[in-house]
Parts: sequence; C-alpha cells; structure tokens
Amino acid sequence: MKKKLLKAMTFTVFLLVFNQICSAQSVTDKSIILQKCLDVTELQGYYPKNADNSFKQVVVLETSIDFTGVSVSKFNEPVLFEDRDEVYNSNPFAFIVFQSMIITANTADLNYEMTYDRNTTTPQSVTVNVSFEKNNNNWIVKKITINK
Repeated sequence: MKKKLLKAMTFTVFLLVFNQICSAQSVTDKSIILQKCLDVTELQGYYPKNADNSFKQVVVLETSIDFTGVSVSKFNEPVLFEDRDEVYNSNPFAFIVFQSMIITANTADLNYEMTYDRNTTTPQSVTVNVSFEKNNNNWIVKKITINK
C-alpha cells in the first residue's frame, strides 16, 4: 500500500513540475510574441505622445486572454494590463485589445486592435492580424495584415 501511495505521490509531483515547465515556456513565448506585436513597424505612428513628444505608456485591455506572468515594455516603460473598468476610469488616449491569440509549439496567430485618438470626437482604430513561425527558437513574423 505504501509503495502505491509513494508512486502516486511521485507521479503527481512529476505532473506538477512538468506543468510548471510548460507554463513557463508558454509565458516566455507569449511575452516574446506580445513584444513583437507591440513593435510592429506600421503601428509606431499610432502610439500617443505626451506634450514633450515622449510616448505615453502603452495600455493593453485584458479580456479573455490571460496575460498572467507576461512581462513586456514599450518606450522604456512597462506595458499596463488593465481590465475594462480600469481602462474606462484611466481613460487612456489609446489602448490595445487582443481578440484572439493562438500559440502552439511552432506557430502563433494573433488578431488585435489598437484604438487611438480615443479622447477626441472621432476615435480611430487599426486592426492587425499577424502570424508567426518559430524557427531555431526565434519567433519570425510570417504574415501581417493591417486594416485601418
């Protein structure tokens, strides 16, 4: 009986450790992919600026996509992850919302929208669809579509 219990406990510990390793890898991949999404060249002109011409802190609206443990920055500032109420209350000039994020071991497909000029009478948005492929542990943009 003790042998079975020991085997069961050992197996359970193995599964927990394995799960942590897989989660860490997916958080790392998610961070890298998210950073590449924020750095898309075609989006740079949409990021809002302060009066001194420096960039405002980037805000990502958290919806059903889990960003727990994800660490990214833009313009030397950490990206703020805010829920809908926080975005409403902080009233940022622009924010990004990810509608879908599908990441496998070697591919990633993301769909997101940047809403900008939000504090004007005519808020604008740009939608981005991007596909990545992992090649030699590097995430490479394979296809990108931007709709203004």
